[in-house]
Amino acid sequence: MAKKESKTKLKKTNKKKINIKKDKTVIAVLISFIILTLIILIVTGVIPVGTNKGAFSKYAVLYNSSELMEHQKSIDENIITSSELQGNTMKEPMVIVNPYGTSPLSAIIVFNTPEETNITANLLSNSGNSLLTFKSENKTEHIIPVYGLYMGRDNKIELKDSNGNTEEVIIPIEKKEYHPGVFADAKVNDNTLGDDDFIFLYSKESRMPLAYDQAGDLRWFLDYNSNKKVLYLENGNILISDASSSIGTSETLMEVDLLGKVHKIYELEKPYFDNIVMLPNNNILYGSVDNTIVEYDLTEGKFITSYNIPDLFKKIDTELTIDGNITAVDYDQSSGLILAGIEYGNTLLAFDKTGEVKWIFSNPENYSDKFTSHLLKPVNENTVYPGGSVNSKLNGGILRLINKNERGFITSFNDYVIDSGNKTIRQNWNYINFNPRYYLGDYALSGNERLLLLSNNSYGIDGNLDATIVVLENETPRFKMNVANTYDYIEKRPFVKDGYEFEITEVKEYKVNKPISKYTKLKYKDSYKQAKNYGIAFTLSGNTLLAHYHAEDYAVVLMEANYNAYRYEPDNGVVNFEIKDKDLLILIEHEGNIYNTGYYITP
Repeated sequence: MAKKESKTKLKKTNKKKINIKKDKTVIAVLISFIILTLIILIVTGVIPVGTNKGAFSKYAVLYNSSELMEHQKSIDENIITSSELQGNTMKEPMVIVNPYGTSPLSAIIVFNTPEETNITANLLSNSGNSLLTFKSENKTEHIIPVYGLYMGRDNKIELKDSNGNTEEVIIPIEKKEYHPGVFADAKVNDNTLGDDDFIFLYSKESRMPLAYDQAGDLRWFLDYNSNKKVLYLENGNILISDASSSIGTSETLMEVDLLGKVHKIYELEKPYFDNIVMLPNNNILYGSVDNTIVEYDLTEGKFITSYNIPDLFKKIDTELTIDGNITAVDYDQSSGLILAGIEYGNTLLAFDKTGEVKWIFSNPENYSDKFTSHLLKPVNENTVYPGGSVNSKLNGGILRLINKNERGFITSFNDYVIDSGNKTIRQNWNYINFNPRYYLGDYALSGNERLLLLSNNSYGIDGNLDATIVVLENETPRFKMNVANTYDYIEKRPFVKDGYEFEITEVKEYKVNKPISKYTKLKYKDSYKQAKNYGIAFTLSGNTLLAHYHAEDYAVVLMEANYNAYRYEPDNGVVNFEIKDKDLLILIEHEGNIYNTGYYITP
């Protein structure tokens, strides 16, 4: 998102002429005094050598995402003002493509009508059929969001009022060139589905949520660097994370609509790592670091509680030590149990909100005899224990699991019936993957449909479509699509949310008080002169600086123009710095080297 440029009005000032007597002695003394003063200031570092107007004007200002709210509000106000001043009509409406800069296949159509009327905006196919419908309720000022536009095509929009009057609007969308690993048109091999739902995916390569239609056309994507899973909300918006650090965690969640407009920003006390699920009370569960699952209140924007899996296991066996990450998080409304997947032993476990473990599904060889009463006992002969726990789900006592072989390739999708009371497990469905070359995947339900995703850690370059999507309806294959890129999330759902209308809204921001990171104050003049120019990416939000620097044991140095500097010790790439009233140049110290990143922070 581009930083908003501020416009400052220059006021005229009356300059009084100062008459200096032409006394050479006085002038000489005055000049000598000025030169001496400048020398003293330079030596003491008050005026740094080599800088010109503005302390760090030859470097780039690091955009602060906390300015998003002001920037977005100005966009909204400009849209309203432009509509009022220009007098756009249904015949000649104002069209703004990608109004917020993050949803390239979207637009808003703005116009006025003489009388109050309902407006229907239909996105037409090449044959003239209506593909998507957007509405504006009974009013005279119409601001209609339109999304799902085709890239590289003139999109035809039919506007129709309550009296049946129609006008056609053409919205051309330029086809931009992307790295082959980002997007590619998919190849649909089979499609006998009876709906117009879109296939929503999350791309691990481009780090974007996106959606394809059933013809294999890319119809929507959010050009924002998000991290792993997304969550689609009941109001039609989505909850995404900010891909904010080098280890794949996020300090922030954001609620965004399909136009790319941000509605809420949540600063997290405990960082988001992977997997996110909605609870019935509008709270969410998500996987954090150190094998911890966090419950968070979206209504109040606050941390509720957390469950540390190693601590839960310590209640059973104090000698067990586990490490790794959370690989799955889900909630079973019928039983009130939380499902967790962990890397250790490819384990799946269910526990209640008191933290009591109800059952564990894993090879018994991974655990001591103290876990015997918690381990599920297979009813079927030759039951295969989990070869992976990623993206597992629990609903109505049915465990859905993607299994892998010892090399990490996906071999099957499975359903298991869990008897929590008797601690038994019975396999009642599976889908065998006869082409076990995929590492990544997802398995989800949509009504009576099963959505199966198989993907690789490759980018599908040169026409190699390395992800496969299969939709089964009542066990019958109805849809198969191959697409480039690498994915680990799938959802099938209608694209347009009824009742969505444009309005100016204030971004709600929920902050947490984060302590200032540990730092040391020092003089940095000589070190600055030794610094090497080296571009390093950062994310800045308020006073939180996040370094995208793939290394360990490094320091972040923030230097003022007078060479006063502050050496911070980052925590997983994160520095919460003390805000100063001066510009701060960002440098990195690592293994005896000093790197000038070329970015600076403004007050």
